Amino acid sequence: MSMKTPERLFDYFTLEANEQLSILEEEASRDTLPDVGRFITAARRLTESAQMARLTSLAEIASGIEKIARNVIRNNVPWTSELRAAVRGGLAELRVSVARVKELDEGDYIRLRGHSREVMTFTREEVPTAALIPISALFFDDAGPHIVRLAHSEPARLEKAPTSARGRALKDLLDASIARLGGGVDRKQVEAVPGDGIVPVEQLLFRGRAALDRAREIGSRARIQERVPSEHELRELFDLIDLAATESP
Repeated sequence: MSMKTPERLFDYFTLEANEQLSILEEEASRDTLPDVGRFITAARRLTESAQMARLTSLAEIASGIEKIARNVIRNNVPWTSELRAAVRGGLAELRVSVARVKELDEGDYIRLRGHSREVMTFTREEVPTAALIPISALFFDDAGPHIVRLAHSEPARLEKAPTSARGRALKDLLDASIARLGGGVDRKQVEAVPGDGIVPVEQLLFRGRAALDRAREIGSRARIQERVPSEHELRELFDLIDLAATESP
């Protein structure tokens, strides 16, 4: 499945990536062990934002840095000067790439993959754990198991808080993407989800309008509750926007 990344998605990625890179650079500069929890969280958020922007090579480097942090906290690898240098080198490459993310070419991606391999040489295999799989991962190049289920999550506790710059950027991005896809076409009634929670593949692949309506539903719920969409909702929103964009005219 190949689609052009929306311009405003790059803007959101740049804002998010710079924030997380600042945290990672601060922790990686320590001669002693970094705050591993903070380090892992920042690396994971950077990985997820790069994946949403379809920047695979950047996501691989960030994911490798996250694995290194997990290995360090489990005492699988020591926090040596060589390891710190590799991590700092990967972060420096990410910083440069984020600054010119809209101009990256094939040569840049080849160099990024080289840095990714260098970082990954310091990682150790982890025991697989259960995790949510984004829709885009299931349908990569139209391959993989064509089975999709709605993920259930506990309702979040409602708390009113000022919207951050990142939250405002994300809201603008989602609103613009949904409005662009919706155009001047009259909205159709959203079909009810079956009681068993299984969404037919046809509804996702061939009913782009249903995907757009679902995206509007998620965005409206977040606005009513005066909160930024959760990470799970973000993944679903961007997948739904992609699916809506495939609808035939």
